[in-house]
Amino acid sequence: MVICEIHIKVAPETKEEVFATFCKDQKVKQIKAVFTKGDYPNQLMTSKYISCSNISVGIERVKTLSGEITSVGFRVLRDKLEICCGTEKLLQGVDIAKEGLYFESHFKIKDDPSDKLTSVLQKYEMTGISVNILSKTRCCWSQIGCHVPGLGGSL
Repeated sequence: MVICEIHIKVAPETKEEVFATFCKDQKVKQIKAVFTKGDYPNQLMTSKYISCSNISVGIERVKTLSGEITSVGFRVLRDKLEICCGTEKLLQGVDIAKEGLYFESHFKIKDDPSDKLTSVLQKYEMTGISVNILSKTRCCWSQIGCHVPGLGGSL
């Protein structure tokens, strides 16, 4: 079994209250990530942890949730499946390029008062800092995302 997280990002014009109601009804967490750079500095998205036998099953569950979101009128900008731990066996038979998969790491930090880390990250296109401003249990202020270049995706 593999544990994954599904993120479905919706368009900036999405009404937050309506999306929050949808997420609650679907029993998925709503996230509003605020980024320091990128095309979409404020991003509404879902967060849902799933357990599945292999990555192909996870991809199908992403497509199902994305279809449900689209069917009720939200404009989906990106479907993302984060694989918490993957092995060669779990990825067997999955065409990473065809499915648009990429790999990403997150590091949570408490604070960067002198902006030293921020100034370093600004130099690299595929890194960024985000905060889920809707989190009621946020123990850390920022989350650093690092996408592996050449495998797709955007901040």
